Amino acid sequence: MTYKLFYDDPYICESEGKIVNIEEKDNKYEVVLDKTSFYPEGGGQPCDLGTMNGIPVEYVYEKDDTIYHVMSVKPEGDTAKCKVDFNRRLDNIQQHTGEHLLSAAFFKLYGGVNCGFHMGDDYITVDIDMEDVTPLMVKKIEDEANSYIYSNVPTKTYFMSKPEAEKLPLRKAIKAEGRIRIVQLGDVDYSACCGTHVNRTGEVGIIKVLKTEKYKGMTRVYFKCGKRAFDQCAK
Repeated sequence: MTYKLFYDDPYICESEGKIVNIEEKDNKYEVVLDKTSFYPEGGGQPCDLGTMNGIPVEYVYEKDDTIYHVMSVKPEGDTAKCKVDFNRRLDNIQQHTGEHLLSAAFFKLYGGVNCGFHMGDDYITVDIDMEDVTPLMVKKIEDEANSYIYSNVPTKTYFMSKPEAEKLPLRKAIKAEGRIRIVQLGDVDYSACCGTHVNRTGEVGIIKVLKTEKYKGMTRVYFKCGKRAFDQCAK
């Protein structure tokens, strides 16, 4: 099991860990540490990138509670000094938290449920189980989601059993089993999620909906958050 430092502090980008195992696969080295600040790919969120002992970390994934850091060059020694790309981490936590807030607004105003989520390099999408979403509805949803940012409510994360979690006012049913990690954004949103998020909603900055389109009987919503949205508006 790898201890996940990013759950203690979502902004932690530098850490030191003990190298406990290195496996060679497909001309790559998969490095396991006792603890890491690197977030692995999962929950719709891309993995962190950065360096370990100055060597690029090209991909990070988790299997059976163990996090694997994929590298082209084998790190030497018993100790790993990790340095995560801060700008990528910040972007990921702004986009992911913004997705929670936008989905919460859809659910509150129109009962729309997020049935799909993708974080791309250029934009984020959510698939809402509503076939008809008008421009006026989008404006109301965007305003509602941004009001959650302006209220700057705190983020709480905690683990609980599935029966305990199902007693919370979740906007989406839990599919996972075992210990469930809950991300709570004030009283705005309760969701089961393994991703990293801001400490307070104000850190998301802004949510901007770019467009919507019909998709398999639902509505696909394209949007950006934080610095991505700021850069979009500045063009």
